[in-house]
Amino acid sequence: MVTGMCVRSWRYGIFVFAVLAFWWAQAIPQAWSAAGEEVPQTDAPAATIIPIGIRRGGTEYHVNCSKESDCDSAILAICTKGYYPLAWKSLMSFDFACRVDEPAMQKTIQVFIRPECKWMFYGLDFEDVDSNGKAIRMKKRPKPDYVPWNPANAIPMAYKDPRSSIVMYVESDGRHIAATDAQGKLLWVRNPWEESHAFCQYRTPRPVVASLKMVELNDAARSYLKSKGANLDHTFVALSYDSSQFGTLDESNGDFYPGGQN
Repeated sequence: MVTGMCVRSWRYGIFVFAVLAFWWAQAIPQAWSAAGEEVPQTDAPAATIIPIGIRRGGTEYHVNCSKESDCDSAILAICTKGYYPLAWKSLMSFDFACRVDEPAMQKTIQVFIRPECKWMFYGLDFEDVDSNGKAIRMKKRPKPDYVPWNPANAIPMAYKDPRSSIVMYVESDGRHIAATDAQGKLLWVRNPWEESHAFCQYRTPRPVVASLKMVELNDAARSYLKSKGANLDHTFVALSYDSSQFGTLDESNGDFYPGGQN
């Protein structure tokens, strides 16, 4: 008998709590509205966009959203000419850049293709083989010494890293980069592509800087940079060229650590 009464009391308490909770949920917003005050909102923004670097003279961004449509709406409010994704973490989290007008064509100049780089730039010769895999005919690709290049591909641009307040300037030749500190003092002027001696001409006869952006080093990157003598207390950015060649740049001294090519 006592047990039954306890059970009924417990159920009655649950019922009363549910009624009070429902009343509270309905009454409080109405009370705010009646007082002429806005109901507090605790929901996160539908989409957040932050600048993370520069690309071809424009800004590169990262977006996070809860729905794909929220991402599109937020991006198109910034990119009136459309956009293109660059690196995906997920459908709701990715890097992108706004579409911009291509620079006007300039009078081309002839660029010499280094002999040791011709195989990389032009590709290997064609080779026909028989059913046993034996070469029976070779068709050589044309490999001229000079190739026309459009100087408009070299775009001057500047990027200020919010982490260090260091500003990096890509000069008008598309190769040299200068850096200044927060007070405007010149830190260095370097030419990473030529100084590294790591790359051949590839995809384009004269590779130029395409982008600079913030990068957080993972364990593999830290291990690689440490093996090359880099100071891991420095701040680094990802540097890529329009040839798809890329690497990591030390903001403090301009040292460049080649990464590879796509």
